[in-house]
Amino acid sequence: MTGLAAVRERALALFFLALLAFSPALLVVFSRHAFLFGVPLLYVYLFGVWGVVILCIGLNAFPRDNAPPNTPPTAPTDAPAANTPSNNRVG
Repeated sequence: MTGLAAVRERALALFFLALLAFSPALLVVFSRHAFLFGVPLLYVYLFGVWGVVILCIGLNAFPRDNAPPNTPPTAPTDAPAANTPSNNRVG
């Protein structure tokens, strides 16, 4: 799979996971009268998931290696280049 296709695929998967995480069916689980360090549990969940989604977007936005996406690999160069002094001999 090419780099750009993998980034798009991960972004789409992240979108659907975030959509599921912020769905009312899951939010009702955390909308109880419970507190964590004095903050309602629903707020902790919302801001925690929001932060994780932003972190995942940031990690997905940049490639893991130094090559840009869709760059073909370069072949190893065992032979000297055409314009080197060793190839410019006359005679």
